Order: sequence, then C-alpha cells, then structure tokens
Amino acid sequence: MNDNNGQNSIKQRYANLDVIKGVCILMVVFTHYDWSDRQRLILLFPFWIAMAVPVFMVITGYVSALSYNRTGSFDLKSAYKPTIIISKCLRYTIPFIPAFIIGALAQVIGKHKGFSIIGLVLDFIKGGYGPGSYYFPIMIQLMFILPIVYYFIDKYETKGLIVCFVFTILFELACKIINISDGFYRFLAFRYIFIASFGCYLYGTKCQRNKAYWVACLLGIVYIILFEYIGIRHIFINDAWDGTSVFAVLFILPIVRFAIGKKDMTNKVLELLGKASYNIFLVQMVYYLAASEMYKYVAFVPLRIIINMVVCCLVGVVFYKIENPITNKIIKKIRG
Repeated sequence: MNDNNGQNSIKQRYANLDVIKGVCILMVVFTHYDWSDRQRLILLFPFWIAMAVPVFMVITGYVSALSYNRTGSFDLKSAYKPTIIISKCLRYTIPFIPAFIIGALAQVIGKHKGFSIIGLVLDFIKGGYGPGSYYFPIMIQLMFILPIVYYFIDKYETKGLIVCFVFTILFELACKIINISDGFYRFLAFRYIFIASFGCYLYGTKCQRNKAYWVACLLGIVYIILFEYIGIRHIFINDAWDGTSVFAVLFILPIVRFAIGKKDMTNKVLELLGKASYNIFLVQMVYYLAASEMYKYVAFVPLRIIINMVVCCLVGVVFYKIENPITNKIIKKIRG
C-alpha cells in the first residue's frame, strides 16, 4: 500500500506491512507449485504457507481501518461514498484486466476452446483463470463489507470482534446445512470476515499484547493437527477450504499481532515485493496457467521453484511499476 500524505510513523508502518506482504507473496508463489498433499503435510504447509492469504486479509483490515480514520474519526456514510467505493474497487480491477485478458487467451489457445461474451463476463466476475482466481472477487466484496465490519469494531471493540467471529462460524454452519459447493464457497468473502476484522481490531488496539491471542493460537494448532494430520473432520462444521477456515486462522493471531506491531522492521527487497504483491499474485495466476509445462523441463525441483519465484516476482514488479502510476492517476481524477 502507498501513502504519501501520512506522517513518518504512518510511512514506517506501511513499510512494515509491505515487508510482511513481501514474505506472504513469496509463500503464495511457492504453494502453487505442483506439490502433492503428502508433501504439503510433511513440509508443514498448514502452519505457514496456508496462512499467507489470511495474513493478507489481516493487513487488508488493518489498512482499511487506517484509511477510514485519516480524518481523525470514522463516518460510515462517508465510507460508502461512490467515489470512495469505486476507487477502492478500481485499485483491484485495473491490474486484473490485463491478467484476465492474457488468461482468457491462454485458455483459448492452450485448450483450443471457443468463447462467448456471456462466458467471458462470468469468468471475469469469478476472478479469471489460474491458481488463486478467487482472490479478485473476494477483495471486491470486502470493499463493500469492511466499512460495516470496522463500524462494529470501532464501536464495540472486543465485543465487535466476537460478533465477527460468531458471524463467520454461523456462515460456515449455513454453508454446511445448505451443502454449498466448494466451487461457489471459495468466492464468498464472508469466510474471511473474522480474520479481516482482526486487522481492524489490531489497528484500534494499537497491536497491544493479549494473552487471549495465545489461547486462540493453541486452539488453532489443535484444530490443524486434528483436521489436517489426524483426519478427524466430522466433528467440525466446515469441510471445505479447511486450511484457511475461521478455526485454522486462530493460529496466526499472536504471530501477525507481533509482526504488524514491529514497526521498525524494514527490508528494501521485501518492501518492493510487498508493494507489488497484488501484481505478482496476478502474474503467478497467468504463469501457472500458461507456462506450467515449461518449467517442468527443468529436472531439479529446487531450481524449478527458484525459476517460478524469480519469473513471477520480476514480471510482477515490472507490471506494478507500469500499472500503479496509471491506476493512481485514474483514482485521483475520480476522487477529484
């Protein structure tokens, strides 16, 4: 995230968040390599790699809370001003468009399939093609949901966070009762309400320590072990996308609290990757979709992974350098 209008503490905080995002985007590129389920468990993916997107959600909630309070107080009505909502959505939509076009062309050329206007529109709404395609529609939904989430956190603090936690559990329960498909479930932002609200909560509490975070962490560890490693699944209400469920993400609460609170944490390379993280994310979607067979000609697996990292990060950073000024200019015109 960029902010040229804040004070030094704000800039430092943003640099700190960019470092975290830089680490997480490397984890996203890493996880979308062709790992087997067994390899993922052996390498403890559920405890670190699977937490990359939830950490992004915490940061999204934190930065959203920061932006809502730039004037010193939160106004729910102002948060829904058309210019504000449109500009926030464009921040994700403008860079998504070229990635979507390239992905659509890769689908047509690679799979020799035709396309229709209706089909393209539906694919656009669903987030395009490639691994992580759910991310774009979820972020657009969050732009509409987060003002309400922050309203509850700002007004009721801990009680508001508990409400968000209960809401997420009820959402999971409703999905199970309705027997919603995994394919549709993945596009619903409600599954991330609690972890995004935690980002808002961290902003409001100034990342203060809380022993309850460690209790939640322990519960998250128990859940991950029971669900992922022992295979005891019938006792839980969710059975889809379990690695990032409301129970699994409890594991990262004290960890992400510490990381966000460590405002002196800087690293120029990771900061750059963090700023370009969304662009890198879009690039890896296209890369794994269109070029997944190419890197398999490299026999040495660690070298394959390095190639994936380097290509996605370099192209993503170049993409960011080109796209970000254009997007900023458009948003500036919209906001007047």
